[in-house]
Amino acid sequence: MADVGAVFDLPAARGDGGYHLNDVEKQLGGRYNAREIRTAVERLVNDGAAAGARDRGLAAHAACAGLLYSTFDEMHYKSTKY
Repeated sequence: MADVGAVFDLPAARGDGGYHLNDVEKQLGGRYNAREIRTAVERLVNDGAAAGARDRGLAAHAACAGLLYSTFDEMHYKSTKY
């Protein structure tokens, strides 16, 4: 699920409002359902790179994923890198 974190590095996800989880799902072309995306995002919010290092699905992306934070509601998130 490394690609979930990678979506938040795209230019479209760098705006002040963050990126909507539905847009993440669209960007990933249906490879993951909404629940899987929410789980990956919550890990990046709560544990950041530490969770990625423990989880084989995120381990490859942990170094560049950074942390995510919610911008104005529970559906919009942004990378702390931007």
